[in-house]
Amino acid sequence: MKLKYQASAEQTSEHPGLRELVVRSLTPDVNEAAVPSIDTESRPSLRSPRLIGERAHRFHFLDTSSIDYLQVDGNYVTIHVGEDRYLTRATLKYLSDVLSPCDFMRIERSLLINLRQVDYIERLESGRFGFQLHCGRYLVSNRERSGAILRLLRSGVF
Repeated sequence: MKLKYQASAEQTSEHPGLRELVVRSLTPDVNEAAVPSIDTESRPSLRSPRLIGERAHRFHFLDTSSIDYLQVDGNYVTIHVGEDRYLTRATLKYLSDVLSPCDFMRIERSLLINLRQVDYIERLESGRFGFQLHCGRYLVSNRERSGAILRLLRSGVF
């Protein structure tokens, strides 16, 4: 809403018609109840989260789109980005919860992959699946995760 003219209290008391004009110009033309409000408190960020990985005593901010996969390594989680490796102390369970809206899927107890980095998936024996990544890595799921993988593949949409 733009105000072209703002009158002082003295000016509006001297000219009653001016007071009505100022009040009318301050009243919005649209019904404010009809305008949808944006709830920024409960609305998740529109940007994808960034992970913080440590390498050589330095902390790096990693875009989730560049991450190939995450793998449990003892008390740490190793973040694989191309040929680079970063460590984080967050649990894979926590990272799985945070990254699942960003197209990450847990294919094994110790592996979380970025589905956007997958070239193709192939069905293996015993209800397992093989995932060929853009970076050249080939990861294999376990049977316990095959239900979720099949649901993804049968949906036909990613």
